[in-house]
Amino acid sequence: VGRLPRGGGRWLSGGRKGWGAGRVAVRYGNRTGRRDVDAAVRCASVCCSQADDLKRTEILMKYRILPGTALRVSEVCLGSMTWGEQNTAAEARAQLDYAVARGINFIDTAEMYPAPPNAAKQGRTESYIGNWLARRKPDGLVVASKVAGPGRRDWIRDGRTDLTREIIAEAVETSLARLQIDCIDLYQIHWPQRNVPMFGATAFGTAKEAGGPPVRGQVEGMAAVIAAGTLRNFGLMTEAACSVCEFQLSASALCGTVPGRSPYGDSSV
Repeated sequence: VGRLPRGGGRWLSGGRKGWGAGRVAVRYGNRTGRRDVDAAVRCASVCCSQADDLKRTEILMKYRILPGTALRVSEVCLGSMTWGEQNTAAEARAQLDYAVARGINFIDTAEMYPAPPNAAKQGRTESYIGNWLARRKPDGLVVASKVAGPGRRDWIRDGRTDLTREIIAEAVETSLARLQIDCIDLYQIHWPQRNVPMFGATAFGTAKEAGGPPVRGQVEGMAAVIAAGTLRNFGLMTEAACSVCEFQLSASALCGTVPGRSPYGDSSV
């Protein structure tokens, strides 16, 4: 926001290729700056509070089918990992209401949230979403969550985080209870069972391998929950390409489909 032009109004940054390339004035009452309200809204970010206050911005959300699923999701997915730590329950509800009103139908969370993770607040984010869903669940809403995986936090299930068939089923049931729903649309493996170099590491350290259920066993666990009707799809995060291929082969054989992939930065090649 820049200086006030003569005759009233407020300046909004806008213009070519981002902020600061030009400025336009917003009209208040009967007083008009250099351009009218519609020009201001076109040039300003839709997230700008001034434009939002004018209630003139029409947001046309785009949707896509999530590959390997029948889920129709908005191109913008609402994350939630700060709810319960950096954001209050009221702020979480406000963000959910705001997002849904603007066409977002894809909500992402995890059993480990909020972040930074800690034992006292673990699971609070899912509970916040569940309380909101109990009050209102818009048609077509897609809810995604994640099972933590081994080696992340010993206080999750008292350290029982290996991705066995039993642990996956228990994690899904716990998430369902917090979310207050009967079925999760997408459940992802947050951190892989095997050791994966990440956060800048480039070398694979064999000494860090801890064993645990193989890929096929993890797929069997997810397939069992899908067959039980409490999960629609499963996916992967923070995985390397070789493991993604192995998951795809096993899932195709057992489930007739392949898991969705949501790679983090170091794993996205």
